[in-house]
Amino acid sequence: MLLKIAICEDNPKEREEEYSLLASVMDAKEISYQMDIFSFSQELLDKKESYDIFVLDIEMPRMSGLELSELLRAKNPDSYVFFITHHEKYLDQAFNRRAFRFFQKPVDQERLRSAISVVVSEMKSNRQYIEVVVGDEMKKIYGRHIIYMYIHNRIVHVMTTKGEFQVKTSMREILAQLKNSNLFGEPCRGYLVNFQYVRKYTPIGLECGCGEEGYTIPMSRRKFKEFQQKFIDWMVK
Repeated sequence: MLLKIAICEDNPKEREEEYSLLASVMDAKEISYQMDIFSFSQELLDKKESYDIFVLDIEMPRMSGLELSELLRAKNPDSYVFFITHHEKYLDQAFNRRAFRFFQKPVDQERLRSAISVVVSEMKSNRQYIEVVVGDEMKKIYGRHIIYMYIHNRIVHVMTTKGEFQVKTSMREILAQLKNSNLFGEPCRGYLVNFQYVRKYTPIGLECGCGEEGYTIPMSRRKFKEFQQKFIDWMVK
């Protein structure tokens, strides 16, 4: 597996430090990688290449790392975003933009090593798929493409990055096929949401989506704390 990483950091000294730290982690774990560095947001946006991991400084001139992440997600929906900053005050904003990890400078090497291990593990598990009958056809739907699912009149509606599929089955049967079922949270009864596509959530609602497609899902106040804890556990695991 080749891991493709893009670092966007406007501070030259910190940019080199982040590159060196990531390279040492990759070398120690014997992971093949391609790592490109960028000094400002537009430079990365102009690069016509997809990446597995984006390492973004939050405070950059003209366009912040937070704003940049939303544009990158539209082109790289399966990517992982690591935010790096000197200030903890950006934590909530980073979570609302589906950050995979949030690091305060200087970056803790052990946390970075753990995060890279999780990325590699998830990239392997994301090759998993569910097999369901859609109409008269047996279809494979990859877990990484599922945005959310809901059940209505005994039909499971699977909303994916490639469209909607309606399946006569149960949520339990679908999750049994997904070994990485901790990737999904239940904001309210009858709904399961892929944490990777959560954009924002409050005690009364949740926004998720991929690219220009967005969805609003009700949040049960009774389930809010449980959902929030599972989401945080997923974020920091």
